[in-house]
Amino acid sequence: MTDEEIDKLQKLQELKENGILSQEEFDKEKDKILNQQQTNYSKNVNAIQYNNSYNENASYSENKGDKYAKTARIITGIGLIINPFGILGILGLVYSIMALSNNAEKEKGWATTCLIISIIEIIFWFIVFVGIMSEDTGSSYYY
Repeated sequence: MTDEEIDKLQKLQELKENGILSQEEFDKEKDKILNQQQTNYSKNVNAIQYNNSYNENASYSENKGDKYAKTARIITGIGLIINPFGILGILGLVYSIMALSNNAEKEKGWATTCLIISIIEIIFWFIVFVGIMSEDTGSSYYY
């Protein structure tokens, strides 16, 4: 209870004791002051709860989709440089799909880009492997 509210209640008590206010009027005004205090308390509690939920959301600004998209970007980037057997292309594809299916917000463009690059990597390595497997190695087939 604030000092202002206490002063108001004391003034109401004095007015009642001096016969200016009836008991009914006193109770009515007292209830107004106490209800106002309760309303202010409720507003403060709601404001605190809102601020706490806002801070929680602000501190967890990335959703799962954005995290998957960042992982896909790293894997796909490394896969462009070093890609043993096309495995990183497949992993980049998987993480890109996971990012898009988990509603990546900030990283949606990167998730889509990594998806396309991963598909290109997989196709490239497939062609390379098919080419290697079908090459004539110059062995003793043709004597």
